[in-house]
Amino acid sequence: MAAAVEAAVTELVPLVGTRAACAALGRARATHYRHHRIGPAPAPRPRVEPRPQDWFVSALPAERARELWSPQRLLAHAYAGAGRCRATPRAIGRPAALRRERR
Repeated sequence: MAAAVEAAVTELVPLVGTRAACAALGRARATHYRHHRIGPAPAPRPRVEPRPQDWFVSALPAERARELWSPQRLLAHAYAGAGRCRATPRAIGRPAALRRERR
């Protein structure tokens, strides 16, 4: 099937152009151009390791980071705030859509 489509595209391209030939036969133009490329295929791009962001606290020891981000500390901080506090243990476990207050 692919060989027949290839032959038909090759025959139609000089008559109607690549765009119309590919559209008429349902073949992607990228596929056509990829198969008729002149020259070597592009070299694969080297994988670049992501660098840590400047704001990321990677210099902290793991135990200090666990202490800072512990759920107990975060809840205590949330309850210590003035006014209404939405960070209840029950609300933290629910998705954001369910946390919205109903009036």
